[in-house]
Amino acid sequence: MRKYKALFNVIYSQGHKFIWITDGLGWKSTLRPREETFNHTEYILNLKMASTDLLSAIVTQKL
Repeated sequence: MRKYKALFNVIYSQGHKFIWITDGLGWKSTLRPREETFNHTEYILNLKMASTDLLSAIVTQKL
């Protein structure tokens, strides 16, 4: 999961947003690293959340 934190830093430093969309299957088995990334990254969504208007609102800067 540290690779996502590092990727977030690179993308964010270039002025872009990083939206991590996950299938959610590993949430319990990788709780500690995921928590670290969650606390560092602005947006982490699961597939169900991404299929709602939430993703659209994030992309259009409404959130």
